[in-house]
Amino acid sequence: MDNVPSAGQVGPVSPFLGDPDAPERKDAESLGLGLFNESLEGWADLYAINTFSVFFVTSAFLGLLAKGSEDVKDYWSSVINITSISGHIKIAQNHAS
Repeated sequence: MDNVPSAGQVGPVSPFLGDPDAPERKDAESLGLGLFNESLEGWADLYAINTFSVFFVTSAFLGLLAKGSEDVKDYWSSVINITSISGHIKIAQNHAS
């Protein structure tokens, strides 16, 4: 038995990352300071959606995973979690991910 959950939510966005001429992209220090201004609440919400859901859904499947592993000797059930930024960054469709 395999389960492949694949849900996610776009979180905080740093508009200057899309602008190569933005002052925040001048050097590593400027980039670090620009990213340091992100919203803690926004990241906490994103983490809750994208991480907690995987943990709790996988935990809920433990009984089924154990039963599935008993069906065929030397095989076991697994949960595979995948993610993608393709829905947010359209150019990813043209690159191997």
